[in-house]
Amino acid sequence: MRTSIGVCRQHGRWLWGGCGRQLGARCRSARYARTSAPERLADNPFPDFEEGLENELDALGRPSLQEEWPDISGQASRPSKAKPSGVKHAPDDLGDFILSLAVRRHKTGYALLRFRDALPLQFGLVDYAKHGADDAQKKGLEVLAVLRDLRQMAPRKLMQLIGESEDMEVLEEEFRSRQWKWIVAMDDSTIDRGPPKTVRESHAQRTVSMLQGLVIADCKRIFKSAPQVIHPRRSRLNVGVKGGPNEEARKELFDIACKEVPDFPVIRHRTGTISEDTFAMSDAWASARMAQRVVLLAQKREDQKLMAFLREQAIDSKPIKKLAQVVSELYPRRESKELSDVMEKKIEAMVAEKLNKILNEELRRARS
Repeated sequence: MRTSIGVCRQHGRWLWGGCGRQLGARCRSARYARTSAPERLADNPFPDFEEGLENELDALGRPSLQEEWPDISGQASRPSKAKPSGVKHAPDDLGDFILSLAVRRHKTGYALLRFRDALPLQFGLVDYAKHGADDAQKKGLEVLAVLRDLRQMAPRKLMQLIGESEDMEVLEEEFRSRQWKWIVAMDDSTIDRGPPKTVRESHAQRTVSMLQGLVIADCKRIFKSAPQVIHPRRSRLNVGVKGGPNEEARKELFDIACKEVPDFPVIRHRTGTISEDTFAMSDAWASARMAQRVVLLAQKREDQKLMAFLREQAIDSKPIKKLAQVVSELYPRRESKELSDVMEKKIEAMVAEKLNKILNEELRRARS
C-alpha cells in the first residue's frame, strides 16, 4: 500500500519534530536509549602484530582522545538546552556537516549529521511519487529544492545544539561569516542490485540511475563538494550488518539506527507495520557514518610517521618474515615476483586492519 506524507520540503521537519501528518500513513517515533553499535570484528590472525602497539603509538605523539574527540555522552539528537561555555565554536578542518542521500524511485531519504561526532541534526524524505515514473528531471528539481533548504538550515540547527548564552550574538555573527565545509555521501542502490529480469525493472533502475546522477551534479554545485558514492554493503558492514540487499538486512540496519539515534523517525501504515520508506532514512544514516569513516581514515593515512610505524610492524610479523624468506629462496624465478606481490598485498591488508582498529577504539572511547 503506497503512502503519501506531505510536501517534500517540509517532510524532514515533520518527521524530526514528531508532527507527522496522517495522509494514509502515520509517523511515529521509536524511543530507544543510545547504545553503541555491536562490535563484530574478526579476530586478528597476527597476534604478534598487537604487541606494544599502544605504547609505541603514544611515543609517536598521538593526540589524546579527549582533545580529538570531545565527550558527547548525555547529548541527544535533538537540539540541546544546556548552556554552553563562552568559547566560540571552533571549525573542524575535516568538515562541519555530513549530508547523506538514499535515492529511490519514488522517494529520497536523507540524513544530516554533525561531522565531528555524527550527531543527528535532521532526517527526512523527499516525496516525488506524484511525478511520472520516468520523469527524472522533475524529481531532480524536487530534491534540489530540499538540498537548498538544508544548506540554509544546517547552521541554524547547529546553533540550536549550542543553545542560548550571553555570547549568542557573537556566535550568530561568526556563523554568518563562516564558510561551512560539507561532506556529502550517496547511497548507491543501483550497484547493490542484480541485473533486471523484466522491462519494468530495467526502466526503474535506469530512472534511479538518471536521478542519482542529477542529484550528484546538484550536490557538487550547491555544497562545493563531490559526493562520495558509497556501496550499501560497505555501509551495512560498518555498523555490523551482514548480507543483503534484502528486506531483512535493511530491517536489521533500521533497528541499529533506532538504538543509536534516540527518536529515530518511523513511518507506519494504518495497520501498524513499518513502511519501507523508513528504510531509506536508515540507509542514508548508514552511508553518512561510512562517509565519516572514510574521511577519518584518509586523515590517518596522511600521518607518515604512523604509516611507517604500522608498515614496519607488519614487516616484522612472523607471517611476513616467512613469506620474505620464501621470496628470497625463489629469486630470480618468476614465482618469486608473484609471491612478492602477494606479500605486499598482505602487508597493506595488515596496515589497513590496524588503522581500522585504532579508529574503532577512538570512536568507542568517544561515545563511552
